[in-house]
Amino acid sequence: MPEQQLPRPGLGAYLLLPLLYFVAARFCGAYTVSPEGMGIIWAPNAVLLGVLLYYQGQGYLRFAVLAVIAEMLGDLPYYPVQHSFFFGLVDTLEATLAWLLMRRAGMSTQLGTVEDLAKFMLAGPVLAALAGGTLGALTLYSLGVSQNGLLSMTRVWWFGDALGYMIMTPLLLYLAQPASRCGYQYRQGDLVALVFTLAVAAALVAAEHGALQGVSVTPAVLLPSLLYLATRFHPAWSALGVALVAMTVAVLITRGHHPFGKLPLNEEVMRGQEFILIMSLLGTGFAALMSEIREHKRSLEARVAERTSLLLKLNADLAHQAQTDGLTGLLNRRAFYEAAQREVERSTRFERPLAVLMLDLDHFKAINDSHGHLVGDKVLSHFASLLRQTARGSDVVARYGGEEFVVLLPESSLEPGQALAERLRENLRDSPLLIDGQAIAVTASMGLTVLRPPEGVEAMLSRADTALYHAKSGGRDRIMEVG
Repeated sequence: MPEQQLPRPGLGAYLLLPLLYFVAARFCGAYTVSPEGMGIIWAPNAVLLGVLLYYQGQGYLRFAVLAVIAEMLGDLPYYPVQHSFFFGLVDTLEATLAWLLMRRAGMSTQLGTVEDLAKFMLAGPVLAALAGGTLGALTLYSLGVSQNGLLSMTRVWWFGDALGYMIMTPLLLYLAQPASRCGYQYRQGDLVALVFTLAVAAALVAAEHGALQGVSVTPAVLLPSLLYLATRFHPAWSALGVALVAMTVAVLITRGHHPFGKLPLNEEVMRGQEFILIMSLLGTGFAALMSEIREHKRSLEARVAERTSLLLKLNADLAHQAQTDGLTGLLNRRAFYEAAQREVERSTRFERPLAVLMLDLDHFKAINDSHGHLVGDKVLSHFASLLRQTARGSDVVARYGGEEFVVLLPESSLEPGQALAERLRENLRDSPLLIDGQAIAVTASMGLTVLRPPEGVEAMLSRADTALYHAKSGGRDRIMEVG
């Protein structure tokens, strides 16, 4: 199968095919063929076609032999063994032709699109059933089984097999799909539709000659229910509804209930087959169309969700880039300022301490001049990494500009800030930057202060900058505090 892993037939398949074929032959022979031999629906070869499609022709010879044997056993009450053998052979050849035509047309066995359903209808009910009807009529004529004309026998065989394909094969293929694809979820209106369908079906069975107490009741009253199935559910449910209605109509005709009114048998059979044909086309066709629409909708929703997720990720990346320094990965000046405003407001409202530490790399211009700007960038990244490792998780660390950095310390006074600065100085001494085996010592001057409510961010940063200036002018590699 194109859509999923190809299944392989096992012992269960070789037992199930003849069983289903036999049951279909017995049922159709007993209930869908009139005593005069007018067949309305013939479904056994539709079972064989469904198996060939599902297994993609694997085990063909075994399935073909089993189908002929099952037909002979199923036809025993109605025909001699030799006649049944020829009928089984014709049905098997017809189903084989249908399978070959469908494979040639590239039809998907999921029958999930209108295109696939059209390929199925043309290959099976039209071409293969017509070929089988012609061969079957010649067989009947040569065996002397029927006294009807050759064209009449061809039409009866053709229509009966065609309707069998339209009713049974899609149903078998749909039911073979994973149960999750055919799942049911209750919605408002389902119970009303069920009650309506049961009431109409009961009225149809109780009616005589197409009327109940003078009110016309024909099988057409079930069409709304089939359309409801087609629009609401997976095509499997629609196919099941079509099969039940078709078999019910066939049984009503062969048992003399005259669901279309009092008509001659030939005309009534023709009317019944026309109704089943139209109903099958409407039910399965509309179900395939709705399934295709639902699949396109799911695909569109998946693509929209994928694009939305991608856009959200891109927006998040852009937001991150807008707030992050590209070289060091720290917050940039703008992001730091926004975070500092929030912390100042919180500290002022709840009367909590807040400290800020400004840092400037010592002799950074000399490093650039001596080693080049690439090494200067590595020095900045090295310093930023040590600063991030030294700071607490709650601290806000940012590159303020050039070789200048800043750390905001929530819930901290001068003492914790001093401790952080001293740890950073130790880390810088213990972790020089190695470039081509050469150690580059990195030191920093630092200015520390605390928030003095009700001042704002600018005043606090200005005072820290003043402390930093004194640290640099006082000899660098030191910490200056302004309380």
